[in-house]
Amino acid sequence: MFIKSIFLAIPKSVLISMVFLVTGCGSGGDGGNQNPDSNNKSAPPSNTAQFEYTCDLNGVDGILTMTVEAVQSSGIVFGPGPSPDITAVIGTGDVTYFTSGDMISSVERYVFTGENQFADFTEISSSESFRVRWNIDGDMLVMEINPFSPVGPSFQFCQLNSARYI
Repeated sequence: MFIKSIFLAIPKSVLISMVFLVTGCGSGGDGGNQNPDSNNKSAPPSNTAQFEYTCDLNGVDGILTMTVEAVQSSGIVFGPGPSPDITAVIGTGDVTYFTSGDMISSVERYVFTGENQFADFTEISSSESFRVRWNIDGDMLVMEINPFSPVGPSFQFCQLNSARYI
């Protein structure tokens, strides 16, 4: 049975890895994984990428397909006066990572959605749900299942198969 928690707390170094994967997975001649508009130099790179991992789920292989969208925060600058106009919108430097996808094995199927280092998984047939914390180490994804459980979390390890802009 699939262990019920997926990602380790994402320290800043892991977020940097996610940024690298999201922003770097489509650059250059990487076998067709580039941004579809890469020949158009004025088109910005996509802020959404899809990753596929093969995971060892207690001896059963599973395929994790994850979409990650990086959304930058912004702030508003107001002009002077009691009823000021908006004079500018500026980036704050903060980025939120929204994740969604599924995990499919020969035994079970899960769907998930999440934000930053956490995702909530739901098993399709039973509606059983659990929380996962992600940790990325190079091409390896470690899923910490039920990271806040009083009996301790369990871990699943996944190897990156592919990454591409969508």
